Amino acid sequence: MFHKSLFFLFLFVFANSVSAQKKIPIAVIDLNSEGITSSQSRIISSRLRLVLFNTNNYTIVEREKMKEILGEQGFQLTGCTSNECVVEAGKVLGVSQIIAGNIGKIGSLYTISIRLIDVQTGKILKMANVDCECKIEKVLTTSVRNVVERLLGKNEPQIFPDTVTDIDGNVYKTVKIGSQVWMAENLKVTHYRNGAPIPNVAGKSEWKNLSTGAYCNYDNNSSNVAAYGRLYNWYAVNDRRNI
Repeated sequence: MFHKSLFFLFLFVFANSVSAQKKIPIAVIDLNSEGITSSQSRIISSRLRLVLFNTNNYTIVEREKMKEILGEQGFQLTGCTSNECVVEAGKVLGVSQIIAGNIGKIGSLYTISIRLIDVQTGKILKMANVDCECKIEKVLTTSVRNVVERLLGKNEPQIFPDTVTDIDGNVYKTVKIGSQVWMAENLKVTHYRNGAPIPNVAGKSEWKNLSTGAYCNYDNNSSNVAAYGRLYNWYAVNDRRNI
C-alpha cells in the first residue's frame, strides 16, 4: 500500500512537473504610450500580463522583478522600443519570449499594437492590433483581452458596431449581450433594403386582412415614432427584400 501511494505521488508530481515545463517563460515590456499618461500605460501593461498569465501558456516575469534584474545588470528600459533592445532585455531576463508594443490615442480612438518576439532568434513570431473608439476603461477591461486573444489566434477579429443605420438614414444604438449584438432602439424604417416603400396601413380592418408587408404607427400617431418606433406585420418582417 505504501509503495502504491508513493507511485501515485510520483505520478502526480511528474504530471505537474511536465505541465509546468510546457509553460513558456515570457516577459512583457511596458507598452510605449502616445496620447495617454504613463500611469495609464503601466496599468494597461499590468492587465496585459494578467491576461497572458490566465491563458496558462506562460510563466510571467513580474514587473518589479524585471526592474530588479535589469537594474542589477545596469540595463535601462527607458526608450527601449526597437526589437534589438527588447531582445537584449529578454536575454538579460532569461526568458524565451518577450512582448513589446504601443498604446496610443488619436481623437476618441484608442489603439493597442503588440508583438511577440523570440528572444533566441530575435524574430517576431506574431503581431496583433486592436482599435477601440471608447473610453479608457473599456480599453482596460475589453481591448487588452481582445488583443491577447488575437495574438494567440484564439479568435478571429470581430467588429461589433456601436450603431447601425437603416436605408432611410435612421441611426440606432446597439448593445452587445454575450456574443450577439442587438439594437437598443425600436425600428422606424419605411423602406425595404432595396429602396421599395413599405406601405403605411392605418385602418384596423384593412390591416387585419393584409397578405403583404405593411407598417403602422403606434396609435396611428406619427409623433410616437421617435419614442416607440413603428409596428410591422409578419409579411414585412418575412419579406425577401428585408427591413
